[in-house]
Amino acid sequence: MTQQIIDYLQALAATIGTIENSYCLAEKREIEQDKSEIPYIYVGDGNYKPVEVESGSFSYFRLVNKTSFDEVEGVRVEKDLKGTYPIRFVAMVRRDESNPLTYSQDVANVFEGRKRDLMSILKARNVNVTVNSIDTDTPKIWQEEFTMPISTPNYKRSMAMIDLTVEVIASRVCWQNCANYPDILQGFPWCNETKATLDRLTDEQVDCISDELCEVIPCDPVTQQVNGTTIGTTPSGGTNNQVIQNSDLTPVGTAAKPSNVGDSAIQSTGGNFTDSVAAEQPYTIADVDWTQSDGTQQSTEYGQGIVCTAGGGGEITFKVYSDAGHTTLITDGDIGTTAYPKVTSVTEITPVEYLFVFIDINDNVFFIYQGAIDNASWLIDGGNGVGSIYAFATEDIAEPKAWIGEEKAFEVTGVLLLDVYQNSVFAISTVKRRTLFTSPLLRLRESALNDEADFTPANPSFPPKIGLDSIASNASPASHNGETLTDFVGVNNGLITAMYGQKGGINVTETIMANQSRLVNTGVVDNTDGYPAMYFDGVNDRLIAWNNTLAPASMQGLSSAITIIGMVTPEGNIGGSGSFYRGETTILELRPNASNSKITFNLGFANNRLSIGVATSSVYVFDRFESTQTLFVGIRYVFAVTIDGNTVKIYINGVLDSTHTIVNATGDRSVGSVVPSTLSINVRSRDGGQADDGYSQNKTVEWFIWGDVKTPAEIADIYTTYQN
Repeated sequence: MTQQIIDYLQALAATIGTIENSYCLAEKREIEQDKSEIPYIYVGDGNYKPVEVESGSFSYFRLVNKTSFDEVEGVRVEKDLKGTYPIRFVAMVRRDESNPLTYSQDVANVFEGRKRDLMSILKARNVNVTVNSIDTDTPKIWQEEFTMPISTPNYKRSMAMIDLTVEVIASRVCWQNCANYPDILQGFPWCNETKATLDRLTDEQVDCISDELCEVIPCDPVTQQVNGTTIGTTPSGGTNNQVIQNSDLTPVGTAAKPSNVGDSAIQSTGGNFTDSVAAEQPYTIADVDWTQSDGTQQSTEYGQGIVCTAGGGGEITFKVYSDAGHTTLITDGDIGTTAYPKVTSVTEITPVEYLFVFIDINDNVFFIYQGAIDNASWLIDGGNGVGSIYAFATEDIAEPKAWIGEEKAFEVTGVLLLDVYQNSVFAISTVKRRTLFTSPLLRLRESALNDEADFTPANPSFPPKIGLDSIASNASPASHNGETLTDFVGVNNGLITAMYGQKGGINVTETIMANQSRLVNTGVVDNTDGYPAMYFDGVNDRLIAWNNTLAPASMQGLSSAITIIGMVTPEGNIGGSGSFYRGETTILELRPNASNSKITFNLGFANNRLSIGVATSSVYVFDRFESTQTLFVGIRYVFAVTIDGNTVKIYINGVLDSTHTIVNATGDRSVGSVVPSTLSINVRSRDGGQADDGYSQNKTVEWFIWGDVKTPAEIADIYTTYQN
């Protein structure tokens, strides 16, 4: 089957032309005289000839790893086999006749595009030909394929190398009934040219063959002794098995010391205690040490029972109130409001310490209070749903302490998006999306004087949004503190210098004035469908979370479970075709900055559609998908993308648009904790962290990233309940 595959690939490559000498399957062999290592072609009778590199243009194939076989699960009683053939195609072409990159791409295209013919030839159920890499670096290919004194080939010729994998799924019978090619050793002229054939073997190989084929001269009998006492003799070539046993007739000793009686191993039932004792020596088991609940140290002889006396026990009851005066009982509360748990009775113990905690519906633990007071105040937080408040009391002063406790169900209600959909690792918005986020949403620069200030929503709208009545703080100069956005900007522009992370602690900034996006245009807040929006001009406006540094810990592992949601209105340049893993323009990207690096994700626009790309090598090993829905300039969209292993789903306005499968950039695509990386908005980063390409013209309201995969119902709820 291997020869059929190579013959077929050779025929495909021949359709491109250019090659004068086309060889089939080669293997790298060492030249004994100067230790050079070059490709050889097998020509029969155990003989090989080298690939002729001086003969003009040439090509050959070789296996770069062993062929592997795996069973294929299916409905058949006898499972099919999948054979995997890792193959390399190497070609040398004349520079004046062929461009090596064009030639290699043409060959790669015919390799991948004609698998049905090969499937018919092999009588297989399925065949898949995958081009893994293309290389046209002539010195590198030469040094990898030809280890010889000539370090580079003739400059008038260029080399191309294509690594591909051929996967064949077929019945086992296909391989079992393939042509029975003779073993290569059977092709050597053992009878006609015996001496010449043996001269090709090393001395060590000749000795090994001689020992196997020829009868060994007998030796004298061997005398066996134990501690100087003869116990018998063994004929030449015979075996004497001297058995050494312990008292229960079990063999003892080891391969290294077959006549030694080893130490005995001692181990407790649970394996927490281990020891050893020398052969035929006594062993004393120590007393068992233990501690009373009051801290008193005790010791009991091994084998004697330890009797524990239960403590006095006791019960605790508590209630939860909506006020510090403890008058109104509650069983639920909104995130951001305050609840007041209070112990109402304790029996059988005199408490010296109390503890209150809350465990939400997602099993997240929220510490409320620990101390001598029997009540506490709690700023309600946690996942949306019914959790439990716990109250504990103890009379013990020293550790370990014995606690008694009570549990009460308590329902937490979220009112903003991030109250309900917690655990996001990245969240920026011109809208307040989390009740307990009490900091400003963003920082603006006034275009005339370049003064700066943070701004917090003050309007009564729900949810709170940045508006002209938003209040300034942390201003430079400080005289602006307390001003409204109208007072601060006047009739000038307001430019974004920072958006503050409402969950996850990651901010995005831009300190270069020319690259700052606009939020206020001549005294009027930019908006899209009533949402305040950052306007990016498509020329050089951008925002950067971090650039060419190590990613925050919460972002380092993002790879196979990601949800990305953003509210964006395209304003221009969404029709280009894009290339490799990226769209024509970029709206959000996370990637390492090493050359030819992985791409965790790149979102952008191409062909008037949403584009999502991933890569394990940004040039050759990538996948890029586009939405089915056509997009239009001036229309507000809520885009959602989920990456679940190798499955990518695109949602537009809460509705599933399309589902795609990653076939090339499978596996880990995370930025990791070693290589510098970049998270950028409205721009893509090139190798080395240059965030200066693929600018998009749009209005952006917000971006969120979660380290999990939201369900279609959750995507729809986020859009319907919180973004529409």
